Amino acid sequence: TLLGPIIVNIVLFHVFMDRSGLAIAIVISALFLFLLSRYWNAFAGLVRT
Repeated sequence: TLLGPIIVNIVLFHVFMDRSGLAIAIVISALFLFLLSRYWNAFAGLVRT
């Protein structure tokens, strides 16, 4: 859960400031989303009210 905001910050930095690392930022984001979907039950308590 701590990695989410960090990954968003990395991606937005590479989108708006420095495009040279955009490919690795996209790969890291895809891996994070894969892990989030794979282990959704562990994260579901954070988003449910």
